[in-house]
Amino acid sequence: MSRGQRRRTARPSPPPVLNPHAAGIDIGATEIYVAVPLDRDPQPIRRFGTFTQDLLAVATWLTQCGVTSVAMESTGVYGIPLYQILDTRGVEVCLVNARQVKNVPGRKTDVQDCQWLRYLHAVGLLRGSFRPPETVCAVRSLLRHRDRRIKASRETIAKALVGEYRPEHLFTLRQSLDSYRHYQRLIEACDAHVQALLTAFESAIDPALLPIPRATTSHRKPQGNAPRFDLRTELYRVLGLDLTQIPGLNTATVYTLFAELGPDLAKFPTSKHFASWLGLCPDNRISGGKILSVQTRHVKHRVAQALRLAAQGLSHSASLLGAYFRRMRAKLGAPKAITATAHKLARILYHLLTTRQPYAETRLAAAEEHHRHRTESRLRAQARVLGFELVPITPLRGEVS
Repeated sequence: MSRGQRRRTARPSPPPVLNPHAAGIDIGATEIYVAVPLDRDPQPIRRFGTFTQDLLAVATWLTQCGVTSVAMESTGVYGIPLYQILDTRGVEVCLVNARQVKNVPGRKTDVQDCQWLRYLHAVGLLRGSFRPPETVCAVRSLLRHRDRRIKASRETIAKALVGEYRPEHLFTLRQSLDSYRHYQRLIEACDAHVQALLTAFESAIDPALLPIPRATTSHRKPQGNAPRFDLRTELYRVLGLDLTQIPGLNTATVYTLFAELGPDLAKFPTSKHFASWLGLCPDNRISGGKILSVQTRHVKHRVAQALRLAAQGLSHSASLLGAYFRRMRAKLGAPKAITATAHKLARILYHLLTTRQPYAETRLAAAEEHHRHRTESRLRAQARVLGFELVPITPLRGEVS
């Protein structure tokens, strides 16, 4: 084939601009870089500070440039004040995961990051991260603020205070007592505020008509420093089902889940998306058709942490979930078993909150029976290879099989 007959490879056309009014923001601890479309301002990239007056200036400049949607990374708490200010100004904010906006390695600057964010958002290549409604965010703020470190009972504290006191000891003790009473008043005020916020949520069920199910044995013991109102019934009214029926979950865990997620998980298409968002499923990294790694992503999330603690508490549970955890622990080790069980708990939560069906171990029982048959078949095959035959044990008279 001659040089003139060679086929020329056409250059790929750039993706069409779907959102011409998009901007990108790179957020830092002390500086914020904002990029708007090139035709909106002679200086389309500007640097701002992080004080409130600077954030208000960002919102004003974006409004003057005709920006209606903004993309910025969901990096901790730095973006929360700006998010709230832009939301009140009517600007749509798209919080994106940092993994989705990684630029070409090298030459990384804040100016290039905000430009890259604006471009990806303009051509529709970014998906917003999950953020609960503002009513749920208010409950979440109070949950994170509430002091939960005092776990000892009144009797234990009274015994610990018995001693031989000198005047300087009495002085410090008096101040400690005043501080304790002050914090108790703050906790009572916080509980009252939480109860008022939960009352404002629409009822999914009427506890007077459909009373809350009886608490399981593992949840009858009251927890130290618990809220001063019936939080379990209030969550049952808002959610429409009692999540404490799931083995491993108690009222405090359900409260954490509600404060971080809210009563609706419809923004997640499937339970797989929900588990991936929590970082509880394998993160398959494939290159050239070869799997390089299947480790889970390092995600710091309060929901994932709560589910891992719930999974760890199933080690001695007589439920099917407890049996699943012990089987995974024998097969994979304790750390991976905790993650696998937390993943199963996340899928169960998604199913219950999207279908509003009460918890039942029917599907778990079917899976456990399937696992039992597979194990029995494998053992029979191994016995035949070794020249043996498995014989089921016949229970003696009076014994229960």
